[in-house]
Amino acid sequence: MGNRCDHDRKNLRLCDLAKRGKGGQHPIIGIVSGYVSQAATRRNRLTAWQRLNKTGRKRRSEAREAMAAVVQFLFAKEYQLDSRRCAKREGGYHKAVDADLIARQISQTKAWAGKAKMSEARVRAVIGDLVRCGYVTLSKQTKRQLPTGEWQSSPKVIQFTKAFFVDLGGKKLWKRVLKTAQERSVAIGDKYRAIDPSTAAQRLNDYFRLSQVFSPRQAARMRKILS
Repeated sequence: MGNRCDHDRKNLRLCDLAKRGKGGQHPIIGIVSGYVSQAATRRNRLTAWQRLNKTGRKRRSEAREAMAAVVQFLFAKEYQLDSRRCAKREGGYHKAVDADLIARQISQTKAWAGKAKMSEARVRAVIGDLVRCGYVTLSKQTKRQLPTGEWQSSPKVIQFTKAFFVDLGGKKLWKRVLKTAQERSVAIGDKYRAIDPSTAAQRLNDYFRLSQVFSPRQAARMRKILS
């Protein structure tokens, strides 16, 4: 990747949007985002990703900038503490951003505004690298036919793996992430049992099962078509 217009290797455009402190997001979000900032400038975090470059050379600054921006954006805006997925449960489906939306929303952040934009191709390259080094898994992409007869593809859901958290912040970070996910799952189950004990188990299973996945635009379009 060659230098792009407005790229400054000494001042990387990161995307640390985590809301810290009282009234902010769960501390894990800020911790992960901070570690990812370090991974953009050092080689002692996310080592599998750092070594994915077959030449053995240090990752170019453009690649480190893009990786950090994409991962930080996902954790601040899309990451779900209960499932480690970047997919929000809404009604009877999950809503997940696609590469195009990730690129456009990063490009609108303060660090990227008015400069060379994040492209969909760069987002796809970042996610592809994360898959290759075992840091994320992707759901299968399904197609569905709309009431209009048009075929629509679902976005792939990104889920961060144990390897990502261990390589980012060690086993201590992973144990904290896992504990938080378990606590959130128990809380969701308790909520469903309070509503109806006989259906709680099925409701919890449906909450985590990826039966239908829509992008925000697809979800809005489906609501409009079905209304």
